[in-house]
Amino acid sequence: MQNKNGKGRDLEQVIYKTLKAEIISLVLEPGFFLQEVELCQRFEASRTPVRTVLQRLAAEGLIEIVPYKGAMVSLLDFNVVMQTIFLRKSVEAEVLLKYSKMASKMDLEDINHNLRIQCILLEKEDFKAEEFYLLDTSLHSIWFEKTGNSYIWNLLQNLEVNYTRFRLLDLVERKQFKEIYNEHIALFDYIKNQEDSKLKELISYHLDGGVRRLSSTIKNNKHYFKIEE
Repeated sequence: MQNKNGKGRDLEQVIYKTLKAEIISLVLEPGFFLQEVELCQRFEASRTPVRTVLQRLAAEGLIEIVPYKGAMVSLLDFNVVMQTIFLRKSVEAEVLLKYSKMASKMDLEDINHNLRIQCILLEKEDFKAEEFYLLDTSLHSIWFEKTGNSYIWNLLQNLEVNYTRFRLLDLVERKQFKEIYNEHIALFDYIKNQEDSKLKELISYHLDGGVRRLSSTIKNNKHYFKIEE
């Protein structure tokens, strides 16, 4: 009996992790409907673990249960995205200014190493947007962690329902990897030279980049977004 229960929990976890990853990475697009029957067939599971997973995802805000229609992948709340960007700009500017004053040669080498990997990735003919996203995220985490602000960084990363999906939409739709990489290089230069005013100005511009690049996409894909008129 315990083995059966264990297998059931394992399957439930597999379904949960798979669907959550597909929602966050936009494989399952905002507004897409998930059907219980199809999920049961896909994962070779009964309705019980599937329903439990859907309830978990709904509790996290990743899906919405729509009566008689199924479970809809939640839309991106543009208002929340903008507030998150505002919050991150305010916080990250201060974190960077602190970091630039305290960064050791080893700390700077961590950034340089990340940027080298970004460069190598961009030289490939075919790579996934998620690969660049992970490097981008790792880079920004460096100055939060080195300044003792890991808790704040983790809070920002947990805003995945809207902000993480928005960032990935930017990368998937616009594919402006080189532009983002060049901004990373400039940030690194300003950090090394402790050019505070330029650093503060660039991080604000950099974090606004998704909205700037996606302006036309937002208009053409309004069905992805929950936008307050």
